[in-house]
Amino acid sequence: MNIPVSFEWKGKKHVGYFSEPHGSGGNIWFLTVNKYHWGQLILKHHNEWAFYNSKDEMKELADYFGDCIVAWYQ
Repeated sequence: MNIPVSFEWKGKKHVGYFSEPHGSGGNIWFLTVNKYHWGQLILKHHNEWAFYNSKDEMKELADYFGDCIVAWYQ
């Protein structure tokens, strides 16, 4: 299942989706934009989100991304 997401980053609007890897237990989602892996969103504790990618960027979007995931499941 893919969860759609849109966001602004460095002054540009991006559209992509989150997908949950098989066996992750609902704690990890991968962000894909334009068929490229942009990073992973991790639910560390109840409502504590972290976002990691290879450039160590976009951490400030973790809560926004987490809200998108929660809204999708409600």
